[in-house]
Order: sequence, then C-alpha cells, then structure tokens
Amino acid sequence: MSLVERFSKYLPDTLNENECWEWQGSINYKKGGYGQLSYNNKSLKAHRVSYEIYYAEPLGNLHCLHRCDNPSCVNPLHLFSGTNLDNIKDKVQKGRCYTGNQKGDIIVTGK
Repeated sequence: MSLVERFSKYLPDTLNENECWEWQGSINYKKGGYGQLSYNNKSLKAHRVSYEIYYAEPLGNLHCLHRCDNPSCVNPLHLFSGTNLDNIKDKVQKGRCYTGNQKGDIIVTGK
C-alpha cells in the first residue's frame, strides 16, 4: 500500500476545504495531540504527510504549522511551512507558548 493510500484511509468521510479534517487514525496525546501513522516501520506525523502529499514538496527541516491551530487537523489548506523561528513566533502570537508573562494567581507555599 502506498503512503497516499495509507494516509487516505484515516481521513474523515466528508472533506470540506473550509473545515478542519480531523485525523481519524492514531493521535499522540503525549506530544501535543498530533495525528500519526506508521509507514515502512516509521512513525510519521499526519499533518506533515498531508502537506507533502498535497504540495508535492518535502518539508525537510522545515516545520509544518497550522493556520487553524488544531494539531489533529490534516486539511492541507490549513497548513503552511516555516522555520523554527516561524513556529515559535506563531506559537507566541496565538498564545500557546510560555513567555514568562502569563497571568494568573501566584501560589506561595512555605514552611
């Protein structure tokens, strides 16, 4: 079975280009909730596979970022490539990265 065939098995039944395509296969909850699939004895991130299939270009060392900010989405129209710095800026802009300026109550425990 080709990678495209294997990937396609885990797509939702209905694909609307404006909506997230929630990955129907395995999800790695320990590493951010990204979809994953096994191919040729390798574990691959489903959103990266989607990007590479749709855009027909390998990501190499680039990151695959989500416009929708939904880690389990594999809709290629919601994905874009970027450097590590782009990924960090995207996280900070969307409020998903610890910046040292988080608001909340400070709980002090003592003796």
